[in-house]
Amino acid sequence: MKKIVIALVVLVVVLVGAVLIVPSFIDWNSYKGQIVAAIRDNTGRGAAIDGDIAFTVLPAPALRVAGLRIENFEGAQAADMVRLKELRLRVSIGALLERRIVVERLELIEPVIALEVAEDGKASWDIDIAAAAGRDASSSEGDSGDAPLDISLADVRVSGGSLSFEDRRSGTSEKVEDLQMAIGAPSLSGPFDVTASARARGMPVSLELKTGALKPQQPLTIGLKAALTEADAELRFNGKMLAPIPTGLLSGKLEITGASAAKLASAAGQDNLPPVLSQPVSIEGTLMVSPDAVALNDTALKFGSLSGNGAVSVTLGEPMNADIAVSVSRLNLDELLKQATAAPTTPSETAKPAESSTGPKAASSDPIAVELPKNINASFDLAIDVIQYRGSVIREAGLRAALANGEVTLDRAAALLPGGSDVSLLGFLSFIEGEPRFDGEVAAASDNLRSLLDWAGVEAGALPPDRLRGFSYASKVKLTPTAVEVQDINVRLDASTMTGGLAVALRDRPGFGLRLAIDQMNLDAYLP
Repeated sequence: MKKIVIALVVLVVVLVGAVLIVPSFIDWNSYKGQIVAAIRDNTGRGAAIDGDIAFTVLPAPALRVAGLRIENFEGAQAADMVRLKELRLRVSIGALLERRIVVERLELIEPVIALEVAEDGKASWDIDIAAAAGRDASSSEGDSGDAPLDISLADVRVSGGSLSFEDRRSGTSEKVEDLQMAIGAPSLSGPFDVTASARARGMPVSLELKTGALKPQQPLTIGLKAALTEADAELRFNGKMLAPIPTGLLSGKLEITGASAAKLASAAGQDNLPPVLSQPVSIEGTLMVSPDAVALNDTALKFGSLSGNGAVSVTLGEPMNADIAVSVSRLNLDELLKQATAAPTTPSETAKPAESSTGPKAASSDPIAVELPKNINASFDLAIDVIQYRGSVIREAGLRAALANGEVTLDRAAALLPGGSDVSLLGFLSFIEGEPRFDGEVAAASDNLRSLLDWAGVEAGALPPDRLRGFSYASKVKLTPTAVEVQDINVRLDASTMTGGLAVALRDRPGFGLRLAIDQMNLDAYLP
C-alpha cells in the first residue's frame, strides 16, 4: 500500500512538473498562423508576426510576442494600422486556479498606431466585426449558465509609443510621439486610473484620468487633468457621463488656465503673436457634450486684468450650428496698448527675418478666391459696457453678426463715443465667384464734434469755439478688392449740409471720383 501511495505522489509530481515545464519546450512560433487567422477573422484585417512567440509558466504564466503588425485599410498611406515591437503579458497563476484573471503586468513596447481617413471617408477604425459579433453572441448564448470571468488589470504600461492621424479630406494631420502610459483597474468595469505623457506638436503633454466604476444605468464619474508643461497651461474637468456609456450626456465643470495666452496659442500652432498676449488667461464654465451637441455655459473669462462672461454652443449636423456670446463689463484699452508698447519681445515671439533674395519679388495681381462654408450657420454677439481709451470712455460697444449659406450679415457694430457721439455700421458680406463684396450702411452723429476731435487728438483750437458742434453723417458703402464706392453721402456740419458720392478704383494707377453738393457754407464763421 505504501508503495502505491509513493507511486501516486511521484506520478502527480511528474504530471505537475510536466504542466509547468513542458510549455517552455513547445515551439509556439508554429501557432503564428492560427493567431494571425484569429485576428483576421475578428477584425477583417490582415496581420503578421515578424518576431518570436514565447510562453512560460514559471514563476508566473507569461507571454511574449515580438513584431506584431495589423494592416490598415486598403489604399491607406500607412500600410500598417498597428505595429508593435513587443508585447509582454504576465498573469497570476493563483488567480487562474480561482477562475480569475489578474493581469500582473501588460507591456506594449514601442507601439505605432497610424489612423487615416481617405478622400471617400473610409477610416482606419472602420473594422468589420459583424461576423465576430455573431460568433460572440452565439457563444454567449451557449455559455449563459457560466459565471463571467473576473478580470483585473493591475499594471498596464505603454512605452515609447506614437500615434498619428491624417484626414486626407481636409489635409489635417497630427502626431503624438514618445507616448508613455500606465493604466490600473481592479476589474474591466473600473474604476480606472490612467496617467500618460507624450509630445504633441513638439511640446510635452501630461494627462491624469480617474473614473468611477461602470455600473448599469448609473452615471460614470470622471476626473481629468491635462497639462502643457512648457506653456505652463492646465486643463481640469470634473463631472459625470450619464448612461448609456459612452454615448450618454457628459457634463461637468471645465477649467483652463495658462500663464501666457501667447504660449497657449503657440501650442495650437499660432506663432509670432503680439507680446501683449503674454498675459495670464483662464476659462471656467459648465461643459455639456452629447453625440450631436457641445455647449460651454456660465463661462467666466479672464485675460490679464480683463474679465468677462460668455457662452458657446455647437450643434452638429447638416448644417452645423454654432452660437457664441461674450460680454465684458470694462476694457482698459489704454493699459493694453501701454503693455503692448512696453512688453519685451521674447525669442519665440520674434518673427523670423526675411530670407535674402537676389531681386525683388513681384506681388501676384491675381485675386485670391475666398469662400465661406455653406454648411455652417453661426452667430457671434460681443458686448462691452465700457472701454477706457485716450483718457475717456467708449460706452455700449457691441458687435453682432451671423453666418448663413456662406454669407455674413453684420446686424450691428456700434458704440457711444465721447462728446455725445455715436457711430454704427451694418451690412452684408457675400462672395461672388470667390471675390468678397461688402454692402453696408454707415451712420455717425455728434452733439459736440469739437470735443470728439480733441479726444481723438485732432487739433481744432484755431477755429472759433462756437464752430464744430453739431455733426451727422450717413452713407451707403460698397467694398470689393478692386473698388470702393460711397453712395448717398449726407453730412451735416453745424448749419451746412453736404450730399454726394465717392468712387475709388484700386488698381496700379488708382482712379478717383468725388461729387459733393453743399447747400450753404459760412466761411467767415470758421475764420479766426
